[in-house]
Amino acid sequence: SSEAHVALTINSRKNKLGCEIYISRNKDLFNFFMENKDKLELEIGDECEWIDAKVASSVKIYKDIDNLFDDTQYVIYFQWLYEKTLLFQKVFSRYIKQFKSTQE
Repeated sequence: SSEAHVALTINSRKNKLGCEIYISRNKDLFNFFMENKDKLELEIGDECEWIDAKVASSVKIYKDIDNLFDDTQYVIYFQWLYEKTLLFQKVFSRYIKQFKSTQE
């Protein structure tokens, strides 16, 4: 949506995969997510990192991996990124709709 989008990260220095919902310039939406933090984390099935920065905010999860450059693991890495993208899209889109209905 124009309110937020899913972003994926691959951190080769820390050997981590990441999936986040990125919220640009909408503190009210981030606060709405924070009000529903426990429910969101339950639906995601993971504890999230909540970042409330000056301009943009995000809700992130990570997967630690042994070796980003191990090509025998690429399918597993991309499967995780794909599954988390779908999950974030499904879960957060419902909350964005709820948020929008409170703004009318």
